[in-house]
Amino acid sequence: LLSIPELQMNCSFHEMDISIYKKASIAICQKRKPSNTTRIDINTILSAEKVLLDQHFQKANPFLTSKIELQLQQKFGNESVSLMKAHSWMFEEFNASLLDYSFEMFLEDLAMFPSLKIPNEMNIEEALAFLATMQ
Repeated sequence: LLSIPELQMNCSFHEMDISIYKKASIAICQKRKPSNTTRIDINTILSAEKVLLDQHFQKANPFLTSKIELQLQQKFGNESVSLMKAHSWMFEEFNASLLDYSFEMFLEDLAMFPSLKIPNEMNIEEALAFLATMQ
């Protein structure tokens, strides 16, 4: 996103190993001298951001895979569970790469999601629908 022409940035991206289990990505950016005729179009930037996020979360690193769906179905069974437990299963236990998706962020996103059958609880259908929508 930083390298789209509208932002007038020169960027280079680097990955480095922090440990045998973790990698870090570093972006080094320098703002180019703006021209008098160039204006930043926010819609172009938002469109580019959506494309990048969709590519990342739907293809490269999806929230919902067939393996995760099966694991969640086994955990939930036919029960509704607390939102905290649902969050733990959906984003910590099976989606370890999403550890920084806090419970508070989950509640904020859930507020935009269609209402739950039982307030403050989630069943497997709702969990799968949420994951499919949010990725």
